[in-house]
Amino acid sequence: MSQNGLIRLVASPEHGVERRVKGASENIAARGERIVRLEACRGIAALVVVFHHIIAAFAPTVSGILAGTRTSDSLAGTVFFVAINGTGAVVLFFVLSGYVLTARFFANPDADFMAIAALKRLPRLALLTTIVTFGSALLFLFGLYHFAEASQVTGSEWLRRFALTDLPNDFQPSLLRALAQGAWLTFTTGESYLDSSLWTMAHELRGSIVVFVAAPFLVFVLRGRVVWLALIFVCWIFRYANLYMIAFICGMAIAYYQRQIFRLASPVTTAALLIIGLYCLGYVSPERDYMIFAKLAFWNPELASHPNFRIYVWTIGATSTIVAILQSPVADRILNNKLGTIIGRLSFPIYLVHVPIICSASCVAYLHLLPLIGRNAIFGTAVFTLILTIAVAWPLAWIDVKWVRFLNARIGALLRAAPGR
Repeated sequence: MSQNGLIRLVASPEHGVERRVKGASENIAARGERIVRLEACRGIAALVVVFHHIIAAFAPTVSGILAGTRTSDSLAGTVFFVAINGTGAVVLFFVLSGYVLTARFFANPDADFMAIAALKRLPRLALLTTIVTFGSALLFLFGLYHFAEASQVTGSEWLRRFALTDLPNDFQPSLLRALAQGAWLTFTTGESYLDSSLWTMAHELRGSIVVFVAAPFLVFVLRGRVVWLALIFVCWIFRYANLYMIAFICGMAIAYYQRQIFRLASPVTTAALLIIGLYCLGYVSPERDYMIFAKLAFWNPELASHPNFRIYVWTIGATSTIVAILQSPVADRILNNKLGTIIGRLSFPIYLVHVPIICSASCVAYLHLLPLIGRNAIFGTAVFTLILTIAVAWPLAWIDVKWVRFLNARIGALLRAAPGR
C-alpha cells in the first residue's frame, strides 16, 4: 500500500469528518458516556492477552518471549509480535484507564463526580475479581486443573508453573482465602496466585488513585498553570516508584490536552501516531525489526534490553495509539458500532477468566485433540478457549453492568445525603 493510501485508511480526509469526530469525542466525555471505539480497543487488547497466554501454554516457541523458547521462527523481535504482546496490551489498559477516568472531569470539572468515581473504584473492580478467585479455588478443590499434565506435553514453563504464579509451597485451596484474595489482597499486596492475570489489579487501583488526586489538583489548584511541568515531575517521581503509573499519567494527559491535540491533528500525524504506536507495542528487545532501539541507546546498549525500558516503549506506543484512535474518523467508523460495544463490555471479564480456563478446560481439550489432529491441536484449542472464555465472560459482563449502576446510584445518594450538601 502506498503512503498516501495508508494515510487515507488511518485518517480519512473527507471534508468536515475529522472535526465531527473530534467534537463528538469531547461531547461524549462531557456527558460521561463511553467512547465506544476506546472500549473496543480495550476489548481487542484483552483478546491479545488471551492469545498471548494460549501461545505461552501450548506453543511457547511461537512467541519466544519466555527463557529458552526463542527460535529463528519466533515472533519476538518482529513487528508481528504486537498481535500477541500481552504485557504491552496491559500497558494500553493502563493508559486507557487514565484517560477514561478523567476525561469527563476535565470536560466538565465536578468534585462530586470525582469523589463518586474514587469511592466506587475498589468495589467496582473487586466484585468480579472475587468471583474469579472463588471459581479458581473451586477448580482446585474439584481437581479440574490439568496444567501439570499438559505442560509435560507442551514443554511450557508458563503452564507448568500455573501461568507463572508459583503456588505457595504449602498451598491448600481455601474458599475463604480465595474471597480475601479477590476482594482485597490482590489490590493491596498483589497476591494473585489463584489467577495470574490479577497481578495488574494492584497497579490498576493505585493508578486510579493517582489520577483521582492529580486531576483535581491540575484543575482546582494549578488552574491551568505549568500543568506540563507538574506532569513531567509526577512521571519523574514514578520513574523510581512504579513505572506503570506513568501510563496512567499519560492517559490523564491525553484527556487534559485533548482540545490542543485535536487542533494539531491531521491525516499525516494520525497515520504517523498509529504506526509509531503499534510498532512500539510490539517491542521486546533490540533485535531484528527493533535494532533501532540499540542505536537510540548508544551511550549504554544494554539499556535497551532492560525490562524497565520495555515499559517506557510500551507506554509511548499505547499513548500514540490511543491519540490516533481518538482522532481518526476511520477508527470511529470501524469500531463505533454494536460489535465494538459488546467487545468493550466483555473486555474486563475476558481478561479475568481466561487464565483459569486455559489451565483447566483448554488443557483437557488440547490433550484430547493432540492424538486426533496432531500439530493442529493448537488451533482447535485456541478456538475452544476463545468460545468458552466469551461464554463465561458474558454473564459476568451483565453482572458488572448491574453492579456499576448500583454503585453509581448508592454512592451518589450517600454523597447527596452528606451534611452540608
